[in-house]
Amino acid sequence: MIEFIKLLPEMKAGQELVSALSVFPSYDEQIRKQESAVRLMALSDLYQLYIPSQMSMEIYSKLYLALLRSMQKKSTEIAIKQRYENYKAMQKQSYQGILGGSDSFTIIGTSGIGKSSAISRAISLITENRMIEINKP
Repeated sequence: MIEFIKLLPEMKAGQELVSALSVFPSYDEQIRKQESAVRLMALSDLYQLYIPSQMSMEIYSKLYLALLRSMQKKSTEIAIKQRYENYKAMQKQSYQGILGGSDSFTIIGTSGIGKSSAISRAISLITENRMIEINKP
């Protein structure tokens, strides 16, 4: 397990996590002197703004721990069984799903509260926008 933990950035918490999740687009004071069309186009920068909520931090923690747990289970007996079950499903034979515990969860909430944005920010922070690869699955 230690081998792949080193591949992930250190798990953040508290104010460090809030700072890492936050996105504040740059603001150019000179925009006020521009034509109205340019100022209007600059308004689209507001869509880049992201201020994390408590939900964002919980989603980050859940995703980080689920990724760790998933990577930990890759070479276990249950992972081998899952591959076999997946193969059976592809062959349209009888299928029994195998569901993990700490690496599976549901995110439920009212439409428009920022679930997708929170997931996106958490994933980009956890992976640092790169692929995580290990040599020995």
